Amino acid sequence: MIRAGAFLLAATFAPLAQAQTAPAPPAARAPVSAEARALSREIALLVNPPQTMTDYFRADAYRLQLRAGLAAAPGLAQLEQEHPGILDAVLRRIQPLLADEMAKIVPDMIDRIAAIYAARLTMPELRETLAFYRSPLGRRMIASVNAQAFKQGVDIGVKSASEGSEITARQVQSGVATAGMTVFGELTAAERTDILRFSTSPTGRKLNLLTPAVSATVAAWINEPRPEVQARINDAMLQEAGAFIANEKKP
Repeated sequence: MIRAGAFLLAATFAPLAQAQTAPAPPAARAPVSAEARALSREIALLVNPPQTMTDYFRADAYRLQLRAGLAAAPGLAQLEQEHPGILDAVLRRIQPLLADEMAKIVPDMIDRIAAIYAARLTMPELRETLAFYRSPLGRRMIASVNAQAFKQGVDIGVKSASEGSEITARQVQSGVATAGMTVFGELTAAERTDILRFSTSPTGRKLNLLTPAVSATVAAWINEPRPEVQARINDAMLQEAGAFIANEKKP
């Protein structure tokens, strides 16, 4: 269940440069200064504000989307048929729990992405990237990409969880490309020109070359086992399902 949400981070940690398969970036430079780490973390936080993530997890839209994915699973569809309304009751119980758990683990993801930026980008490149993401256009682009990525990520995460399969770096990178290009097509001609100017600059191109490393890092993070988190979610689901069925039997 937590995987369905973890994927949402993936498509917002790479630049909106045109999607392409890029060669692996060069080895990390050393040492990394405290200033570089600070700027990199600010970039990561700007690109995916933790509050944005938790707000989405608490929204009705997320619960409805998650419900649609779960209802498609044969076992759960049968359970809903036998006990109409049970899925809604369970989701209402676990939705705030999912949001709370994601709020706890998101900082680790941000730190990992920030570490890539700090190790691979120079101070001038970090400053240029930060300036772009701080700009009104950069902030609007981030918000729009997040909206696209959240919808897409839930579907992929639910499907992966139901199949018992892992999220791949290719899926993450594909999510980046799809969300980014969808947003790009919705911008004005002037905005597209400004984004292309940054994307095709030396700094923008270097950011794009980091996409495979970012995607692999995100995929690895999503797939990490979190048995204690999953146990808490499963326990809440079972408690709510049991209470729902027990109340059905009351006269």
